[in-house]
Amino acid sequence: MREAGNEHLYYYRFGWDQEPAPFDTVYGAAHAMDLPFVFGTFDEGLFTFAFIHRNEPGRLQLSKLMTESIRAFVRTGRPQHRGLGAHWGRWPHSMVFDATDRSADARPRAADGRSRG
Repeated sequence: MREAGNEHLYYYRFGWDQEPAPFDTVYGAAHAMDLPFVFGTFDEGLFTFAFIHRNEPGRLQLSKLMTESIRAFVRTGRPQHRGLGAHWGRWPHSMVFDATDRSADARPRAADGRSRG
């Protein structure tokens, strides 16, 4: 995409692994686990086993961070919004979306994989 002239490239890493045991260590942040967070569909689909009362506060906060980023990207071409609390740089930088049972955060990552500011 970049070679085609698109400079608006952003990506994120999904780090949520607050499923009930033993799935938190068996699956962790499995492929496509982020989709219910993006679409707010916690009550349907393959991953409903993971969404329990205990992890609801952090999970809902994380979903809001992610949907607001997508909303901002659709409107402006940039996923940046106030709720992130950090700058989301263009590719090859990334943003890591993660949460505990109680709270969510988004952390920028440099191109070399290290945390930034």
